[in-house]
Amino acid sequence: MSNESRQRAICFDITDIALYATGNSRVSGIQRVQLNIIFQIARQNPSASILCTFIHPQTNKVLAFHPREIDSGREFDGEFLLQKLGLGQSNRFLPPRPQIKKNLSKYSSRRFLRIAKKLEIYLAAVFFPAHLKTLGLERPQRVSGPRQSLAELREISLQKDDLYVLLGANWANHIVVDLCKAHAARGGDVIQMVYDVIPIVRPEFVTSRHCRDFQKWLSDVVTYANHFLCISEFTEKELARALGPKARGKTIQAIALAHELEGHARNCPRVPGSDIIANALQAPYVLCVGTIEIRKNGAALLKAWDKLLDRLGDQKPQLVFAGKRGSLTKEFDTLLATNEKLNRSVQIIESPSDADLVALYQRSLFTVYPSLYEGWGLPVGEAAWLGKMCLASSASSVPEVCGDLSDYVDPTNIDQIANELERLIRNPDQVQAKEARIRTATLRTWSDVARDIFQSIKQHGERDVTQAEGSSVA
Repeated sequence: MSNESRQRAICFDITDIALYATGNSRVSGIQRVQLNIIFQIARQNPSASILCTFIHPQTNKVLAFHPREIDSGREFDGEFLLQKLGLGQSNRFLPPRPQIKKNLSKYSSRRFLRIAKKLEIYLAAVFFPAHLKTLGLERPQRVSGPRQSLAELREISLQKDDLYVLLGANWANHIVVDLCKAHAARGGDVIQMVYDVIPIVRPEFVTSRHCRDFQKWLSDVVTYANHFLCISEFTEKELARALGPKARGKTIQAIALAHELEGHARNCPRVPGSDIIANALQAPYVLCVGTIEIRKNGAALLKAWDKLLDRLGDQKPQLVFAGKRGSLTKEFDTLLATNEKLNRSVQIIESPSDADLVALYQRSLFTVYPSLYEGWGLPVGEAAWLGKMCLASSASSVPEVCGDLSDYVDPTNIDQIANELERLIRNPDQVQAKEARIRTATLRTWSDVARDIFQSIKQHGERDVTQAEGSSVA
């Protein structure tokens, strides 16, 4: 289908997810949110014309397909998505590209060593495949049966009546922005989801390049998007403040995200997790889930934990961080490298699978989330979904996630963080009482979120059609 007559389509752009998949096997928060919402909307509205679209990186053509083509019902797999979209370069010898990229990232500052390590991987893959495991890599899986078929991709041109919806992070992609501008110029509707405005209000948490890209995008997006979706009331207010007078005539609506950890039932029985998880977690532990980066405030948590070590004696548990490594982590890394006692009591589990993440939540004493700034705070809700309480940050949007189901600390007050951690560790009955409430509380699902977002999109589209008809009659 290219330009033939068709019903008004709701087109969800996933260009950023496709680009992210080229370097990452698993999704981060924003990508996970997008996919959950899109899949749920498609499942709930089978008669609607709902498409995923992406801009092909080589041809710059807009290609479309139905979301069911990539809705595998299992954990996100970057290689699976790339193959479906015709972007994969599968090789029967080499491990997946994201694996190789992650493996080599530790040598990024040592160019020649990185080249040597890359050569070692390629030689091992072809001549000594058993050696891949010693390098921390997996041998490519032998797939029985036919090769994974492509999605039914169709080149399209956006029609004036189509709704173009961006649920992701597209501020650094000028081709997507140009497409949005062109669609708006012909009278089309562009709907943009905004997760936070961190580069505007807290630029110290991002790189200077990210800050420049976001600031330029924000000045552009207000010229072509006429409806904004925000993931919390806090973000709604922050966006309105950042846009200022430019927000006039735009609609900004807050739609809360979910507590649900997609694919896992509420309060589900314990899952086994991988051998890595089983071997790593022999002692009781407190869990902190999220990207390891300056904004998540891991360094303050380490300082608070250091204060606890002598106080707790034999009662002291481990502190486990679970998440991918981000940027600006120098203070966090230095604290662990220079304090042997602290280092021995801390474990880092990088980029856990969904099953491992569930196992981590379930086996924890409780969770802690001292983030300095959030647009929402997925790990707080996910912990609740699995019946676990969180000692959470009182800053930004975080209290919106679980309300009085969580306990709170000032993320800038290290003594308070240490004291509250000690209180919960020494008083497991208080944790259990909170968790008993959590297990029976009303929590929000991705189905709820999808329903609300689809209703918002639909109402916005219907309102614009009515306004257009009214102006033509006038």
